[in-house]
Amino acid sequence: MSPRYADDVAALVASAGQAPRVERRPELAAGRFAAEPVRVVVVDTRGALSAGLAAAQALGPAVEGRRGAMLVLLSRNDADAAGAARDAGATSVMVSPFGSDSFSTALHLAGRHADRLAAAAAAPLPPDSGEADRLTGLASAERLQTWLAEQRAAEIPCGVIVIGVGRFAQINTIYGRDVADRLLAVIARRLGPIADSRTPSGELRLLSRLTAAEYAIGISGAGAADKLERLARQMLRGFERPFAIDDRLIHVSGRAGIAWDDGSMDGDPASVATALLREASIALSDARGREPGAVARFHQESDREALARRADLESDLFGALKDGGITILFQPQASLSDGVVGGVEALSRWDTRCMADFRP
Repeated sequence: MSPRYADDVAALVASAGQAPRVERRPELAAGRFAAEPVRVVVVDTRGALSAGLAAAQALGPAVEGRRGAMLVLLSRNDADAAGAARDAGATSVMVSPFGSDSFSTALHLAGRHADRLAAAAAAPLPPDSGEADRLTGLASAERLQTWLAEQRAAEIPCGVIVIGVGRFAQINTIYGRDVADRLLAVIARRLGPIADSRTPSGELRLLSRLTAAEYAIGISGAGAADKLERLARQMLRGFERPFAIDDRLIHVSGRAGIAWDDGSMDGDPASVATALLREASIALSDARGREPGAVARFHQESDREALARRADLESDLFGALKDGGITILFQPQASLSDGVVGGVEALSRWDTRCMADFRP
């Protein structure tokens, strides 16, 4: 797809031994891709950055759903748009000037990337060893917990980001379990490169699937504490584009909770790993009450106190329902013009005086 240099790009593709299919109009790129049996896309934004990035944004979900690859070409003056290209779905970026040999190499690497994705999708699942999640291929929750315990045993500071997928239960109900399971696998494929990208020397990361709609990434390293929130937001940006499942584009949101251990948490390595995951989940619970894309960090005292208050309130409420402490009152709704009662509003009232052990 090239608004301005289509012939040049086609010639480069042909010289690399591939058969080019050219589209010059950005607004037609997504439809053209859907109609063509291809898995490698080149989006040339040179001289037309806005139109090119818009086309990449439109193509991204379909390329990902087909387990393909997308190479985005940028002008030298637009090199700082590489991040925007990756956010749009690019699997690789080239900045001009570049020669035919460099382009050919990039094109073949993109094809190899697509081949590997297709092979991974077609490969039979390995025996269930407990190390990998069978649906997504990511590390299992048990493996992440073991990994965190290993970092603690080695006295390496570590932390956890837990990511919750919004609207997943609704997707499961509307489209069925098969589509929901495939959505989880596609989300894992999108989060993987983000989690692995630009890992500093001495920093380790492990991406896992915790439960049906939760993922977690463990991070260790002395300098990782300051990068947790930034990495969490990078991961959540992966939810800004829809996910392609067959002919559907499914929109889901993400939120994240963060917990960190600098080595001061009490307990043996296994119990510290369990506590870290629990604290990150508590922080995620806080983030779920905010807008999509929210990130919450666990704070030792305040979050524990809030969780205890919530648990106490739930316990008291169940007791009130059981013991008759909740009553229903009806408040009339009358017309101001003639005073005629046209309806009632039902109000539930909790009489806390009935509860001797009520905790305000």
